[in-house]
Amino acid sequence: MLLIFSCGIAQAYQCGGGYALDPNIPITAGGGVITTSADVPVNGWIGDWSAYSKTYRNWWCYASSGDVLRPQLMGTGQLASPSSLTLDGVTYSVFKTGVAGLGIVFQWHPIYGTADASGNYTGTVYEPTTDVPLTNAYNNSAPAWNFSMAYQPTDIGIAISARYVKIGTIAAGSTLVAQGGMTIGTATIQYNGATFGTNNIVFTQLKSTFPVLGCTPTTNVPVSMGIHAASEFKGIGTTAGKRSFTLPLTGCPAGMGAIMFSLHPVSGSVGASTNGIAQLTPGTGVATGIGLQLSTTGTGLVVGFDVNTRFAGYTGMAGNYQIGLDAAYYQTQASVTAGTANSLIEFTIQYQ
Repeated sequence: MLLIFSCGIAQAYQCGGGYALDPNIPITAGGGVITTSADVPVNGWIGDWSAYSKTYRNWWCYASSGDVLRPQLMGTGQLASPSSLTLDGVTYSVFKTGVAGLGIVFQWHPIYGTADASGNYTGTVYEPTTDVPLTNAYNNSAPAWNFSMAYQPTDIGIAISARYVKIGTIAAGSTLVAQGGMTIGTATIQYNGATFGTNNIVFTQLKSTFPVLGCTPTTNVPVSMGIHAASEFKGIGTTAGKRSFTLPLTGCPAGMGAIMFSLHPVSGSVGASTNGIAQLTPGTGVATGIGLQLSTTGTGLVVGFDVNTRFAGYTGMAGNYQIGLDAAYYQTQASVTAGTANSLIEFTIQYQ
């Protein structure tokens, strides 16, 4: 019994926080202008992941062959609403930023290295490439290091990164106030299943502005195609009843790289989507043998479905714009029968 008791004390002494030279895990995010588009959906990403902030000596352990080392991190900052989101198949806790509609999430992975007898880091041995989301509970899913070397000093550190997420409407020109030294979480190390040494995750938020770039599109654009006789069609591939219309875009800001639009036929397409021929809305008394084809006004170029098409009329200047399109009935079969000929097409605007 004395031998077992003594071994437990030795294990607790061999690994902990505070022995190493990095008592905190720092992370910095933001800074400058972070541009977002009006079409970014709620619960969508804003910007890219920040560069990893890395520490190498948060814990200093004496490890032997067969030992298992694994850090755990837990977020303690104020949670936003929603408090968690699943993005790209990963569930993150979402933390407040101080800006309405804007949250922030974090990801991390451990860094395992060697050390000298004083705890000074001497080199990385194992740095996993798989990140772990920071959540409001200790997460022990980080890749463990199954130590296979001789008994020696070992340093364990953390690489952590941040990314903003849209959780509501963000007012154009919103500003993140610079704040430093905010403790947003804690970290411990698991050593052969036991937990030792607590470190703080310290967040520095740089001043950032969020100009929201985008136009205001018209929600619904009805196009009256009129009444046409079946005799107007002269065979498969011929058209009849062309009508021109526009998709109005108002309040477009200056400085956007491009305006892109895409069209989607609600009832499906006839043949390949690149042909831009929409099926008619199904129902009783619907015409047969025709579809509805869309092309750009002036060029006659067919607009394919479910692909982004660049709007050539945007000059980069602020103002109101109109995307000009033509719609025409297109004969798809050898014979055409009379009936109603309606079609519903969704349009989406994106910005670069």
